[in-house]
Amino acid sequence: MRKINLYLIILVSIFLTNKSFSQSIINDKDGFVNVRKEANKDSQLIDTLKNGHIIYDLEREGNWVNIDYFKNNESLSGYIYNDRFKRIEKFKEIKRKTISANEVVLGNDSIEIRVTEAKFEPKKHKFTYSKENKKVITLIDKKQYYGTDGEVPKTQYEEIKMKIKDKVIILPKSATENLYEPSINKITVHYDEINKTIYIDSINSDGAGGYVVVWKIKKEKFEDRYIFYGF
Repeated sequence: MRKINLYLIILVSIFLTNKSFSQSIINDKDGFVNVRKEANKDSQLIDTLKNGHIIYDLEREGNWVNIDYFKNNESLSGYIYNDRFKRIEKFKEIKRKTISANEVVLGNDSIEIRVTEAKFEPKKHKFTYSKENKKVITLIDKKQYYGTDGEVPKTQYEEIKMKIKDKVIILPKSATENLYEPSINKITVHYDEINKTIYIDSINSDGAGGYVVVWKIKKEKFEDRYIFYGF
């Protein structure tokens, strides 16, 4: 796992109060956007992202914006033109209804989202340790994980359950596996009414292992999750 440094902790704090940093979706009239290595049109083309792909837009350089994004299980970065995306916060917000120690419920007249967390049970998992330091966990269940910086997690997501009108949807285990130390009090939900897409996002951390996760549910089906870390 890439080591999270103090800068990330500071950045997460800034994120909570400074809307210069935000989760966004690609929104281009051509249906896709080119990602370049540097902030100019003659720079090397390193990727293309289709409309709807979630990005984390960062600082601007003239008419360009630096982005981080998650693709093929990798955290990547580059530059796109600054009018090729739309911030998720601009969609209709679904407000929080109730919150307790291990559950938060958000909803309106037609949509309800219930997110629960549970204690992490070490005996149910397999740990891989660093060769240099036998106390540092590098993999959990043979997978990269998020939420701690080499320590045993304390909590994990238990379930994300949605009710859209009369239909009940439970996100698959793959949507929440290897995501630890959830901060359910920081979960927000936005709804794109035109494209029938729900975005659930949260900033999670035990301090050093901070990350942002966004779940995308389109037309009542879980589509993908996007993870941002190690800025």
